[in-house]
Amino acid sequence: MDTPTSITVILFDGLNTRFQDQAYARRQIVKFLSEIQPHDRVALYLLGGNLRILHDFTNNSDHLAKALSKYRGRISGELDAADPAPREPTGDDVLDQFAV
Repeated sequence: MDTPTSITVILFDGLNTRFQDQAYARRQIVKFLSEIQPHDRVALYLLGGNLRILHDFTNNSDHLAKALSKYRGRISGELDAADPAPREPTGDDVLDQFAV
């Protein structure tokens, strides 16, 4: 049995990453996967409404990329809720400056 030279967990964050940024993140992960070595072990996890294993540890970048391609992205209601709407000015300059 080969001893891995590195063990890496990639966590694709679909919960805290804006939908439009997830495509960029996916491309960067695929780029990273193309560079793994035979003795490396990589696992791919997904954080969404829960934590899922997309692929357990392997050195096969094709299998990892295929598992990643099955995930189509997610619009995070949690992330949208965490970004409050801009506040309307109150007319009181001191209060408005404090509320920024």
